[in-house]
Amino acid sequence: MSGYLRLSKIEIEQSSQKMVSTDLGVGIRQLRRIEIQALTDLAEILEKHCIPAPPSSPELGDEISPAAIPEPAPHPLAAAAELSRFKDGRAAESFDIRGLIQSVLNTVQPLQRDMRVTIRLDLPDAAITVSGDQTTLRQALINILTAEIHLAAGGGIQISAAALGNGILVGISIERTKKETLELADTIQMARELVGISDGQLEVQDGMPAGRVYRFRLNPAFASAPMVMVVDDNQDALRLIQHYCLASNHRFTGSPDPHHALELAEKIQPALILIDVMMPGLDGWELLGRFREHPTLGHVPVIVSTILPQEKFALSLGAAGFLRKPFSQDEFVSVLKQALKPGREWR
Repeated sequence: MSGYLRLSKIEIEQSSQKMVSTDLGVGIRQLRRIEIQALTDLAEILEKHCIPAPPSSPELGDEISPAAIPEPAPHPLAAAAELSRFKDGRAAESFDIRGLIQSVLNTVQPLQRDMRVTIRLDLPDAAITVSGDQTTLRQALINILTAEIHLAAGGGIQISAAALGNGILVGISIERTKKETLELADTIQMARELVGISDGQLEVQDGMPAGRVYRFRLNPAFASAPMVMVVDDNQDALRLIQHYCLASNHRFTGSPDPHHALELAEKIQPALILIDVMMPGLDGWELLGRFREHPTLGHVPVIVSTILPQEKFALSLGAAGFLRKPFSQDEFVSVLKQALKPGREWR
């Protein structure tokens, strides 16, 4: 069924996403991607066939200034589709936010110099390790800074970073010398979307009479948190479990290749291993047996995940736990806690 027909079930027949996904046998995430693509394709078709005529045509020989030709505005549906593709392909990593801030300042330095803006830093000496996607967080910071540097010409900007409670806070305080532009609202919204890809938040607050304060709330990287290694040939499943791990303060390593799972586990020494059953070439049952017999990995708890009702069989083969697909974050965390209890042996 085409993306347009799937979209029509939602927009015309007024069916819910859950009803359509059940009817078509696809997941909600896949349905959303199809819906965004269908909307984008539909918008392009409408733009091709519904272009309004210009208010007036220039006389032959009249010179047209390039400045008078408006630039096409990015279509919001196209932007949403691009962000969706980026989010689906992201891989969370740990990095020092201080280094990221410095790289951003190096990038915007020519604009900062041209606008005669002073940037002051308030960063600690110790590393502030963040978990997220560096590329999108970098673009969010660049978006905000380049827009505000124009508004702070001849003024100043202060950037700070600190670990507060269970999160990381990056603050940007602006001393404006110019009035806010209409384009800034779009810049802020795009920055929010980019920060959200790393499960972070962007807060905006008016500060001094001619200023504004931005607060980026980001997730810390838990260096001492348990490492969960997931072996599943389904990339969507890997991304979902990665989200569950980040949300529950567990580190994550994923692999779609069961043939290299032992080698990877020997290298990273995970606290727990989660394996899918139905994988081509080497299924989860055989992989579970190899882990149980391994001389240095046999003590590591292994959780079996599958759509099949095989919990008793999995436990009889030495699995530390069982997750029947699809499972929720609460179910995932509950099984992990049980498997990671001190004193349990899995050999």
